[in-house]
Amino acid sequence: VNIAEDNGLSWSFGDAIAVFDENESSYKYNYIGRVTDNFQVEDDNNVPQNIIGAAFPHSEDVSLNNDILTMNLPSSYDQTTLGELDMPLWGKINGNNITLKHLAGALKVNLIEVPEGYNTLIVTASEPISGTFTADITKKNPVLISTSDANKEVRVRFTKGNDVSLFLPLPVGTYASIEVSIAGDGKETLVLKRWAGNTVERAKIYTTSESYY
Repeated sequence: VNIAEDNGLSWSFGDAIAVFDENESSYKYNYIGRVTDNFQVEDDNNVPQNIIGAAFPHSEDVSLNNDILTMNLPSSYDQTTLGELDMPLWGKINGNNITLKHLAGALKVNLIEVPEGYNTLIVTASEPISGTFTADITKKNPVLISTSDANKEVRVRFTKGNDVSLFLPLPVGTYASIEVSIAGDGKETLVLKRWAGNTVERAKIYTTSESYY
């Protein structure tokens, strides 16, 4: 999925959502495009009845139990496409449509003239930003809450280019500190920015830009 500056989302081929029925069983639906944003069940022999909602992204870690959604935010991943982001989403069924809502905020880091040999963004926070999270889907605007199996660091490996824009989810909450740095094989880690006393809200993008001219 691609994320825009206005926090709007656009789907890409390869995206998949987890659709849940009234028994809270999960079914994988793949994006098939067309004029509107359409998804199709992966297994025609296993079609859900009485759908209640859906979560993005689909994975084996996404589950629903007694109205509590559980999903995993990766601690490391590759991100090579500008604006590409697996932003955690949830939506309830409304007729034949599901409107997905953000479960977290997002951090956007713009790197300008990245030094040679650097290929990894590191974000470290005072509160958990990766690992296992849960959300109460009975809430009007549910948000991800960390569990004991959560971590305070995320690493995003990117392809070297003159300008790089990277996104990652930031769970809602107040952070005593957030630090952004870059690293590379055999390179000294460079701290780009530190923030103190930040509050992250649902469905908001927080942007920082760093130049190496």
